[in-house]
Amino acid sequence: MSDAKDPGPRDAVADLVDSALKLSASVTQVVAEAVSGQPQPNRAGETPLQSIIRHGSTAATAMFATVMAASRTARAAEPEPPKPAPGATVSAGTTLRVPLSVDNPGQEVMEAITPRLTQVLHEGAPQAGLVVSFTPETLTVQPRDFEKLVVSVEVPADAAPGRWSVSFRLTDGADDAPITLSFQVVAAGS
Repeated sequence: MSDAKDPGPRDAVADLVDSALKLSASVTQVVAEAVSGQPQPNRAGETPLQSIIRHGSTAATAMFATVMAASRTARAAEPEPPKPAPGATVSAGTTLRVPLSVDNPGQEVMEAITPRLTQVLHEGAPQAGLVVSFTPETLTVQPRDFEKLVVSVEVPADAAPGRWSVSFRLTDGADDAPITLSFQVVAAGS
């Protein structure tokens, strides 16, 4: 016969609860590591319940950050149309240069962005005669970064005075809204 005393129901329940807490602490640690992408080492002297709370907080914070980043990415990854400066005026025979920032709030590289002219209007009617160029001609924007784009509009000396607008797109997407720059042309020397 054995001298060892059989554990009573109280001891069995305590062992079961202790095992469940240790298992939960391990699972929470694995989840925190997976969600945060960083190792979550055990701390000396930490109880299983303290470990569950610490790792759970880490996992919840990382999941919240992921959801927020996804919501930002879900928004259109195109720049907001620039608002022309009030009273933007250019003299005929000169060049208007407009610096823009092309932002990429997403997590994927935006490659080979090639601005293309879609429309030139004078007093609301289609018009030719302005030379529009983009510098650089093609952009690549890294995730959560921006690149500078300069739109240059050469206004010939014989351009009609009045309200002009130049519209262009950055992508070929059907939902890519045109970006419009509006300005006033005045006669040379005015």
